[in-house]
Amino acid sequence: PLPMRVLKLGGSLYDLPDLPARLRTLVALLSGEPLLIFPGGGPTADLVRAWQPRFGFDDDAAHHLAVAALDLNARLLATLCPE
Repeated sequence: PLPMRVLKLGGSLYDLPDLPARLRTLVALLSGEPLLIFPGGGPTADLVRAWQPRFGFDDDAAHHLAVAALDLNARLLATLCPE
């Protein structure tokens, strides 16, 4: 198998107004190499954390909601930087 770079994009970076430009620069710098960008939770995961005590759902439900939050963040990143 080819080596792959794995990058975890921290959730705090979603607050950067120039995040799309930074992503494009990163993808361009690593072009030609397989790249996996793993989205951090950021504000969407924070919302799940806030909801759990408010609504009283269990850890299993919180886990599944947090995974869905990561999926939402991944879709955001793919929208901002489809390349």
